[in-house]
Amino acid sequence: MSRDREIILDDETSAVLDAIAAAPDDPQAAFDAANLTRQEIEAGLQFLPPAQAAMVAEYLAALDNTQSMSPTVSTAGTLRDGFVYALRDLYDSEKQLTKALGKFAKAASSGELIAAFASHLEKTHGQIERLEQVFEMLGERVRGKHSEGIAGIIDEGKSVMEEDFDHATMDACLIAAGQRAEHYQIAAYGTLIAWSRALGLPEAAELLEETLEEEKAADTTLSKLADSGIIDAAAEMWQDPPDDSEEAEVSTKAKRAGQAAAAKKSARR
Repeated sequence: MSRDREIILDDETSAVLDAIAAAPDDPQAAFDAANLTRQEIEAGLQFLPPAQAAMVAEYLAALDNTQSMSPTVSTAGTLRDGFVYALRDLYDSEKQLTKALGKFAKAASSGELIAAFASHLEKTHGQIERLEQVFEMLGERVRGKHSEGIAGIIDEGKSVMEEDFDHATMDACLIAAGQRAEHYQIAAYGTLIAWSRALGLPEAAELLEETLEEEKAADTTLSKLADSGIIDAAAEMWQDPPDDSEEAEVSTKAKRAGQAAAAKKSARR
């Protein structure tokens, strides 16, 4: 890495520069390789020296021009075009969730909730691989389209994490954020399954159905966690809040239990 890159404080911004160097003539490939959202790339500009910031901004502009000149769905687009468009949105949403789930797990206090987020993060990597297989079946390049829908849901979750909630309430809010994401994806996968069948793509439908079942299972797990005591605990915290030292002790024990459960599950795999 060159000397001017060493002054960059933001790891994600550095990843953008490395990706651009690897694909100088293909902005979309560069950003896909960096596994970053458009918002993250733009936010990282502030950490760059002027010359490099200008280079990244130029790539963003080039990407905008490319997408405006060659939209995924034209005015005469077919259902297959719509399928690819939705597939790219869903691919990007899964990529965004690989980052969000880790942040949700770090913000949680319940051991079981931490383990649930960690488990679904692991499954998400497999879901991304299935989507890549569907792209290959269609003969389409594996590429995401920024998913505004999931980005908004994730942003809401991040806003919750910035609030000064007690630990039980934070867990309840994180469950709600996780379920919003699951419901978004359940709807998206259900649509693509119906379209793939209509288009005569049974193998694609089978792959998508496998992921849909995982999304439904994750949603069910979060519901059970909420009903198993997290919501009641949050209500009790409101009625009879503990002192700071007691709450901190409970949170520490729960986090350790969750990390141990996640590590044990990962070891078994």
